[in-house]
Amino acid sequence: MRNIDKMRLSALLLFCGLVCLGEQLSIKPAPGQDVDASRPTEDRVLQLQMEVDGPEPWSLSVGSSVEIRCSLSPGSDLEETEKLNLHLEKTTMSSIERLPTIPSSKGISYTLNPVSLEDRGLYSCGGVTTHPQITLESAHKLIWVNDSSPATSLEILKVSRVKYFYDKTFTIGCKLPNDQSEWKIMSASEKTGSITECPNQERSGDVLSCTIPSLPLPVSKTRRYDPFWCESSTRQKSNIFNMTQAEFAERDGRDLLVTRFEVTPAWFVREGDSVVIQCKVGLDKQNNSDKMDLQLIWTKRNPGNDMTVVLSQRASKPINHTINNITHEHSGVYSCWDDGTLSLFNLAWHHFIWVQDESPPVTINVLSHNRTQFFHNEEVTMGCQLPNDQSQWKLKGFDKWTGVIKECERSELSSSGLLSCTVKMGYPWTDFLFWCESTTGIRSNVLNMTNTVGFDVLEAPPLPVMEGDDLTLRCLRKNRATGEIKPEESMKTFFKHNSVTFKWSNVGSITLKNVTKENEGLYSCRPDDTVSTLDTYVTVKARPQEQKKTN
Repeated sequence: MRNIDKMRLSALLLFCGLVCLGEQLSIKPAPGQDVDASRPTEDRVLQLQMEVDGPEPWSLSVGSSVEIRCSLSPGSDLEETEKLNLHLEKTTMSSIERLPTIPSSKGISYTLNPVSLEDRGLYSCGGVTTHPQITLESAHKLIWVNDSSPATSLEILKVSRVKYFYDKTFTIGCKLPNDQSEWKIMSASEKTGSITECPNQERSGDVLSCTIPSLPLPVSKTRRYDPFWCESSTRQKSNIFNMTQAEFAERDGRDLLVTRFEVTPAWFVREGDSVVIQCKVGLDKQNNSDKMDLQLIWTKRNPGNDMTVVLSQRASKPINHTINNITHEHSGVYSCWDDGTLSLFNLAWHHFIWVQDESPPVTINVLSHNRTQFFHNEEVTMGCQLPNDQSQWKLKGFDKWTGVIKECERSELSSSGLLSCTVKMGYPWTDFLFWCESTTGIRSNVLNMTNTVGFDVLEAPPLPVMEGDDLTLRCLRKNRATGEIKPEESMKTFFKHNSVTFKWSNVGSITLKNVTKENEGLYSCRPDDTVSTLDTYVTVKARPQEQKKTN
């Protein structure tokens, strides 16, 4: 795998798409009744939208005025013969109320004038149509009115570091007033339209608290926590607590620590090889290295994904660890992280050590392209031709950014036994591994994918090249205006083998004749007007004895 020695300073988003499956409905006409061929015979889901005309809905002031509008989202139009009945509801901890709305040009509306503390709640835009095969998807918004003198205040009590892949937990709580009412910490979801209690609440003296896990990836303004507040049985409430802003403030207030993680060899490991792992501090402006330990953590590839701290020592000294005579038992995810004793902002580094099988029983290949380097947000399809026990195989992936192994969410199995998966290359500058694996632990070869936000990639064969065959390498460029991808033929292009320039071309491609094991290694290309592409490892496989060419 490629070694990335740069700090990811911005939060990168993992977008996983959900595939919605619809079944066609067969409607039989009544005797003597004709079927209207123009009428849709499939279920349809139309999205509703809710707009609040006024300040931020989470921060309204007493005495202000806001209008709430409920309508169909753009692009969700109905036919003229289809009628729409909309309604607006307000949900609180104790009740659900249907509100008296008035018709508007596009739907219905409801006005809060003047706004009062009693208007706080989760508002939902719902409805039905006269068409039996149309479902309306509701929209929800929390409306919160600020209280100048709340009964109590909800705030962060403690931030705890959690080792390994998830960064921390927040403990939030409120100091309860001296009354006889029962208090709870509540949360509202604008996604599901529900108000729920924070799970695992604890009361110690006059403090009510609840612990919330951090989001698995760095939070961004487009991915928000649900809001929280304290509420009593007599409907007294605290302030509303915005966990997204709280995480930003907590993260930005921490000291920055940058670690470096090197694994050699980084790409291709065979049984019997020696692997050297180094974990060290690269940047520590606040001099925290003498106050904490660095840890080399190994997540094993077994059913329980057992985690082991291989080494732990003062961060002022690098961790150097060598695995001699490596076997498949050493496979897994290795991570370099601090021990969590200090509140530091430190993104973990992960590396999957994959010990290759010489002749895997199943082969995974890129089906949509002849390369393993891709542009940001480019879609790629890969697949394995499976043996007879097809149902026992899964297509899995590893993301070097998160350090997580999981099954491909968009995998499909054809009648011929081809297990395939299509993914969109998400986080730039990271590596992705993909392979097929059976429930008994039998696995295919591995594909190492890289992706970039740049405009050049190297096209090289994903599978090993046989000794004596030819190897063609092409430098591909993405047009900034049109998005078209084609060979770079307008300028001189340089090609590198193991970081050394060895050939150049005016047509954007080169062909190496009759390759040998000496041609194995890392390849990249560099058009004359830019920097080099990422590296791709090309493997050269020995030709079977009976197939060797004779003079």
